[in-house]
Amino acid sequence: MKYTVVLYNPDAVFYTMPLALIAIGSYLDSQKYNVIIVDGRLEKNPIEKIREAFQSNPICFATTVLTGSPIKDALNITRYVKAAFPEVTTVWGGWHPSPQVRAARWPSSQRQRGLFDTQQGSQRAVA
Repeated sequence: MKYTVVLYNPDAVFYTMPLALIAIGSYLDSQKYNVIIVDGRLEKNPIEKIREAFQSNPICFATTVLTGSPIKDALNITRYVKAAFPEVTTVWGGWHPSPQVRAARWPSSQRQRGLFDTQQGSQRAVA
């Protein structure tokens, strides 16, 4: 049975193709992973789409992160995923998940509470 990976593009005020998520999704072995991209800008209820996707062998939730409202949406969706699917690894990537920005915006208590499992540039990988 394939593992399910959800790649999330947060709600934002601009509409460009989520090329980074498409690139990551195409890199994963299609024999092992069912990759689903959920676009928070287009879905009326992204949480419902994520919940539906994770009914089948969930393994990873990854989101791209940009400063502003997208980071707030990514945080809210990640909180939902960690509460509903605590066994799922959560990954933040994109422009602003770096330890410096994360430390400036959210104290280490966020990491201590288990919200972020890993971020871009860490050694841990799913593939």
